[in-house]
Amino acid sequence: MKETKTIKCELREGLKFTGRQISSKLVISKNKSPNGESVTYIFVWRNNMYFFIPVANIYFDANNRELIMPKGRPVQVAKGLYTDIIPSSKYKGYYVLSPDSDYNPIFKEVELSDGRKVWLMAYDELVLHLYSWSVGCGDEKEWKEDYLSTHQIKAHDRIEEKKEREQNEELYRMAKEMTDELFEETGYDFMD
Repeated sequence: MKETKTIKCELREGLKFTGRQISSKLVISKNKSPNGESVTYIFVWRNNMYFFIPVANIYFDANNRELIMPKGRPVQVAKGLYTDIIPSSKYKGYYVLSPDSDYNPIFKEVELSDGRKVWLMAYDELVLHLYSWSVGCGDEKEWKEDYLSTHQIKAHDRIEEKKEREQNEELYRMAKEMTDELFEETGYDFMD
């Protein structure tokens, strides 16, 4: 198997990209809160989908003539980006793109089958990495492989490190108990 797999953003049948797009950096620089601070991506979960919510009117040009994303109107997020969206600690009840995500989202205009045009938070390509991990313990370990994002790999590694740390703490506790019992049996009584 190859070490990486590249996925290109594809639309379902009947939809097509118009060719107009706006970079995510430009959207964030224009997505300003009332006190003038640039706000990162904030997502909501509705109807089993993530939506980007602009907190300010976002214009396509510098002269604020062509409004592309009205404040508060949800912009659908492409499903390929879902793996790196996590609950926000700053904005309760909302979601954000993980800080360790290496995805580079871009906003693209999509023409619907009825001729209407909407914006989509999409991507050009996503690079996924081959990752192997074991499931189970002892002799009954089963190895699994899948293509994951860098964020998913780091999250999986953190879980594995936590499990290993907990196992080591349990082994240390058991060894200490056995050592204490051994000392008691031999008549040594050490003060803790």
